[in-house]
Amino acid sequence: MNKLKISIIIPTFNREKFIDKTLSSVFSTNDDNIEVIVVDNASTDNTLKKINNYCEDPRLKILVNEYNRERSYSRNLGMKHATGDFIAFLDSDDFISPKIFDIFRDFQKNNTKPNIFFSNYNIVDDNYELIKKKFINCTECDKIKISEYNYLSNISVFFHKKIINHITWDESPDLIGVEDYDFILRAIASLGPAIKFSNLFLASVCEHKNRTVNVDNIISCIKRYECFASKVKNHRSYFDYSVKLKKYIISNMEIYTALICCIINNRIYSIRFIYKAFVNRFFIIFDKRFLYVLIRIIKIPL
Repeated sequence: MNKLKISIIIPTFNREKFIDKTLSSVFSTNDDNIEVIVVDNASTDNTLKKINNYCEDPRLKILVNEYNRERSYSRNLGMKHATGDFIAFLDSDDFISPKIFDIFRDFQKNNTKPNIFFSNYNIVDDNYELIKKKFINCTECDKIKISEYNYLSNISVFFHKKIINHITWDESPDLIGVEDYDFILRAIASLGPAIKFSNLFLASVCEHKNRTVNVDNIISCIKRYECFASKVKNHRSYFDYSVKLKKYIISNMEIYTALICCIINNRIYSIRFIYKAFVNRFFIIFDKRFLYVLIRIIKIPL
């Protein structure tokens, strides 16, 4: 047994269709030195019943909130109960490769100084068919890189346990949908650059109709943008980011917001936010995301 213990924190709410795949992917690693902390947000479907099917496994800890307190609260609660040397977060509609922990440990034992590690990952549909491979084209993700683009998302990333004493997930309800970007920005500012531990695609994000990006509305969309932009500009946790990098970060949020406005067929706000992204960062016009959103705007029905 490798002495490096890993805690996997899984928040969930009404994911009966996906939670079994998520948990089976973790337990099928047959890794004896992990703990799996599932935090259920008072699910009203059969999610908790499916979680309880694994309750005899000593590696599993089940925490249940008295009401839906959202995923950031649940991740923070999971961190409070974590005892691992490293912590990983996994959404309850995503899954991991059987070899991910072994590959991570083999790399980390020869690279002990970094505090954050990441790998490539896949994007699949709700039938678990591959949509695309997400190749992260850098071996080190520092403040500049993560300001230019959210390379790391929230999957196949390992954080040293010291993160518990440095930062927590922002539990503001207005930040839901971009809380992972906020977290990784602050984590890298606090713990240093993230290092790529493998070029393999060691986890999969499931793209389905009930993801936040697909069930949004214009009110929550604008609130999220305003909350995040204000935090980046003013909060002390972003003092290590220059004015230039803050503009980069906010332009990323503006592209993301423009995309959501496209998805909900709001042409006016899509144009407003893509223009804001251009103002904050002129060179974003050369970013393929910018072109993609422009094409989406053109296709919005009049």
